[in-house]
Amino acid sequence: MPRLTASASGNWHDQGARLWGLRVTPYYTSVQDNIGAMPICGPVCSGMPGSQLLFVNQKARLYGIDVNGVFTLVDTSAAGAVRITGSGGFVRGQDMSMNANLYHMMPLHGTIALEHQRGQWSSALQLHAVDHKTDVDAARLEPETPGYTLVDLRTIYQWRSIRLDMAVTNLLDRQYENPLGGTWQSALFPPGYMGVTFRPLPAAGRSLDIGVTVKF
Repeated sequence: MPRLTASASGNWHDQGARLWGLRVTPYYTSVQDNIGAMPICGPVCSGMPGSQLLFVNQKARLYGIDVNGVFTLVDTSAAGAVRITGSGGFVRGQDMSMNANLYHMMPLHGTIALEHQRGQWSSALQLHAVDHKTDVDAARLEPETPGYTLVDLRTIYQWRSIRLDMAVTNLLDRQYENPLGGTWQSALFPPGYMGVTFRPLPAAGRSLDIGVTVKF
């Protein structure tokens, strides 16, 4: 799979890189022999929900941008360090041979977090946002997904060789579909629907995760 990638990165920060920083990295990738799929028989003649597909080598391109940043609000021995961090990205994938969208591409997304660290204790309140996904691969029946926002709460305590992790993900118990989470096969033929549909798999609701790590 010969490919050519061009990228550039800009990095800005204060003197000493302790108070704030920003990194921006745009990129472009051209793939000559991307493993794609070409329909050879539609749903009517194949007798299947989707078309019969043949793996073929195709030309493709991907371009996007990644952004990361941090800003320190407080950094004292008494209060510890309080920072705002952020990250985000966008990627667009295109099958140039079929004039179609590449499969399994993440839409515009970003995370912003309020982090606190003092001694062996560190915590973070995170807000995740994902845009709606409309650039889908129709040949693979890839479904569109709506945008969503999630809130996570995480805390870590390190004591000698023992580390305790606790997290509450999807704190507000938001119902959503991960754009890269696959399809819900049991909903292929919903009641009352005269046709075929692939629905995105519902993602997990509110979850409490606790872990203990011991190093020997």
